[in-house]
Amino acid sequence: MSLIGDEMVNVMEANTVGSNLSQHQRTRVALAPGALDTAIVKLMRNAVLGGDPKARTTLVAPTEATLFQGHDLWFSGDRARLPNDVIKDLRATGATHLLLLSKHRSDAWLQATHGNLGVGQLEGLGYYVNHTEEMFNQQTLVNARGWLAPYAHLRLALIDLEDGRILAQQRLRASRVLVNTRPDVDPSPWNAVPNEKKLSVLLDLVHQAVDEAVPKVMAPS
Repeated sequence: MSLIGDEMVNVMEANTVGSNLSQHQRTRVALAPGALDTAIVKLMRNAVLGGDPKARTTLVAPTEATLFQGHDLWFSGDRARLPNDVIKDLRATGATHLLLLSKHRSDAWLQATHGNLGVGQLEGLGYYVNHTEEMFNQQTLVNARGWLAPYAHLRLALIDLEDGRILAQQRLRASRVLVNTRPDVDPSPWNAVPNEKKLSVLLDLVHQAVDEAVPKVMAPS
């Protein structure tokens, strides 16, 4: 089950020091209910079958808005506190275990060639935008002001549906830092990724993270 595709959060970095994301400007862009999560659970299934071709899977991509917030509160100690109606519905499919991809809040960790960038905390899927830092594009050998980073801050957990035990989990952080290739034509770092490609770039990040994490999470089962 994937519960990360209800929105894309665009974070505009403020000129401040610290880890309080509230000082940044955030814009939430609602996504078509279930569309992105449907693609993501297919990636999850492929990763599971890559390790166990005989595994039986049921793909779940909910659309109920209330299920997409506060995921970190679901995890306490070695137990997952999923809503009772969700557990009931999952058991009704005959499933014994849940492989859940959810949002996770953690410090910004945006991978650039010279280290990690970003301040504050990020959660789920989105784009982080810096308009002030001067960057050097190693491909074009041109300086550009600002940068854009697609990010995914997620949690992948394997849960026993009988008693809610968390059998294994991985916290996932995937990102890329991109610089404008033609700052003389368009100085805005936001346009380092065309709008029509922004979702596909995020999906690629999730694909990368899922392929790395699923074998680790499934190993104990």
